[in-house]
Amino acid sequence: MAWKDFEPSAYWHHNYASLREDDRAILEHVGGFFSEYHREHPRVAGGPRVTGIDVGSGSNLYPALAMLPWADEILLTDHSPSNVAWLRGALAGQQPDTDADGAWVWLPFWETLRAYDGYDAATDPRRELTRRCSVEQRDVFQLQADGRFGIGTMFFVAESLTSYENEFEEATEHFLRSLAPGAPFAAAFMDKSLGYVVGDKSFPAVREVDSLRVDVTLRQFGAKARVTKIPVPGNDPLRDGYDGMIIAVGTTA
Repeated sequence: MAWKDFEPSAYWHHNYASLREDDRAILEHVGGFFSEYHREHPRVAGGPRVTGIDVGSGSNLYPALAMLPWADEILLTDHSPSNVAWLRGALAGQQPDTDADGAWVWLPFWETLRAYDGYDAATDPRRELTRRCSVEQRDVFQLQADGRFGIGTMFFVAESLTSYENEFEEATEHFLRSLAPGAPFAAAFMDKSLGYVVGDKSFPAVREVDSLRVDVTLRQFGAKARVTKIPVPGNDPLRDGYDGMIIAVGTTA
């Protein structure tokens, strides 16, 4: 797969130039869960620093926004060199990040998260992203099972990098094993995707992935998760060839 040819600007424009209702629903699940988790597991003043990871960030910053109040630093990773370059540019303010009215394009995503306790701690999320986030080119299969990360996200990665079921499971396992025991996480998946096109390039997906398969796979690796299907909103599908989105929130073994 020619991931070097992935076009992150085209992907961002199609998927995230405005806030879709399915992404809003995902943010509500994730923001609510992370807020609840940290209310029940408050950080101790002077305790250890927390490092978060977003696996396969692509040209999507909202998983990092979801972790922003809960991590001292956040590592954004992606296998594609073009995605890595886009992320570095975005954090440096070099990507188009304002709409026609001059508003920050990620503000609607952040405003959705701000409905949940704890998110108002990040008073300037745009600046905090730049300050706390770093970017590395890294394959999900290269993640070490070292429990380095205290919180993690993986959105539309494990089922969207291959057409092989065993690689979907392996990618999910690598993500979970990179997190500390009991760490909170959120993972999103396309439901029964036939694959997708970015620019003029086609990319694969695992058709067999649905809510049940996600639940079984997460439990297979010891995670305790709540798995929810997000239906296609009204008559506004993101693209052809999928049955909705799936969001899983929970903790590692």
